[in-house]
This record gives sequence, C-alpha cells and structure tokens, in this order.
Amino acid sequence: MDEYLSSSNPYMGSTVGRVCNRIGNGKFHLGEKEFILHKNDQNNSLHGGKKGFDKCLWKVINYDEFDGVVLRHKSPDGNEGYPSTLFTTANIKLNDANELKITYTAESDGETPINLTNHTYFNLGGDSSGAKELFEHDVTLYADKYTPVNESNKLPTGIIEKVDGTPFDLRTKSKLGTVIPNCPGGDHAGFDHNYVFDSKDLKLTAKVSHPSGNKMECWTNQLGLQFYTGNHLGDDSTLKGKSGIPYEKYGGFCLEAQNFPDAINNDNFPSCILEPG
Repeated sequence: MDEYLSSSNPYMGSTVGRVCNRIGNGKFHLGEKEFILHKNDQNNSLHGGKKGFDKCLWKVINYDEFDGVVLRHKSPDGNEGYPSTLFTTANIKLNDANELKITYTAESDGETPINLTNHTYFNLGGDSSGAKELFEHDVTLYADKYTPVNESNKLPTGIIEKVDGTPFDLRTKSKLGTVIPNCPGGDHAGFDHNYVFDSKDLKLTAKVSHPSGNKMECWTNQLGLQFYTGNHLGDDSTLKGKSGIPYEKYGGFCLEAQNFPDAINNDNFPSCILEPG
C-alpha cells in the first residue's frame, strides 16, 4: 500500500480527482472568488494536487469477489484548495467476459469543479515487457478532433482542432512504434493529449491490439479521452513492477476517459462544475 501512496507513484491504477489532468497556474475562479491550488506540475496543479484522490485511502462500502467493489471517499471543503465538501463513489466491476466497468458518481454541498478518471497503465505484451512491446501495439482512436497543448507546460491552448494532417490522427489502425517518433516532445516525445468526442452516450472510443493476440476496447460516456504513452514513466528508476523490474519510459499506455483538461479556465470547453446536491 505504501508504494501506491508514495509521491513517486505515477498514478498506477488510480482513481484521479478531484480534478484530473492540469489546471493552469494552479488557480481558477468561481463567481467572484479565486481559488488557489497546490502546484505540483511546474506552475500547474496536476491530478488533484499534492494529495489528490490517488493518495487517499477510500472506504470500502461493498465487496463481492464475484461482482466487484464499491468505494467511497470524502473530500472536505478546502482540501487541496477546492471548495465544498465532495462525496465520491467508485463502483468497479470485472465480469466473466473480461469487461472492466468503472462508474463514478459524486455529490457536493456546494459548487465545485470535478473531473474524475482512472489512470491504469496497460501493456498488452505482458508484465515487464516494456517499451519494446509497447511499440508493437496497434491503436485506433475514433476521434476527429483533439485539444492541442503548449509543449512547454502541456496545457491546452484553449482551441479544438481536427486531427487531420497531424501526428495525432489515429482514426486508422496505427503502430505505436511508428507514430510516437512523429510526436513533439523531444526526449519525451509521445502522446499525452485529449481526444474530443461529441456524444455523452456510451460509445467506442479506442481499440488496441498486440501481436500476442491480446486486445482491448475502451467505451465511455465522457466527452474526452486522454491518451498517454508513458513518456515520463521511467523518470523514477526506483519504481518497480510486480516482477521487480523497473518501469521504463514507454512501458505502458493509459486511456483516461475524462472531461477536457483545464476546462475550468476555458469557457469554450464543456463545463466541469458540479452543482450542489
């Protein structure tokens, strides 16, 4: 458990909140009031701050080895700088068809921004197969648009662009070892971008496959999907997997269903404000 709660854990398997992804300059306004957050990513607040939901012990509400687990967390007013007391429930189920279903619900006693996601890393090549096997993955993302970022701080520019003619066009099956070198980022080139969807209905957003025969799909009712290829995964060489082998850069990928990054500071992005009740 200590490894999961450690500040060096890059959100392995975590529920991330109160607001996942980045909030620019670590601050936002609600009405006339400004709220200042903990900055843990250059000048930004990332994944809820210094002690986001991923660094908290959740209360087990229900557990069934044949069904799943229901977890609940109370985030008090002022926690990490966020307003209002927030109660969040995570309902996690794995069925016999190898379908993992994660449902988040939340209620608050006042207005607050919220953006929850799951930050599990996947590598369909198997445990400790590393970057070599990640590069063999074929990925399809069914999104026509994305939110470009400033490469210096990974904050969205505030506009929504079509993927046409960019390295981020993954609408047809693409091998990661081929497309990652085309991305910006220098030594940490790769995907760390939010893809845009128009419907709040449950929909297929991504397909991933590996020569081993392992494959997966991602379905969500969210309007955004952050695709991350572990560009900074090897920054802490002391972090080891279950086989005792250190994780390396590009050792896994994440499909983070979410609202748009920094939505609280971009009026043209979908609202992330939860009203009381």
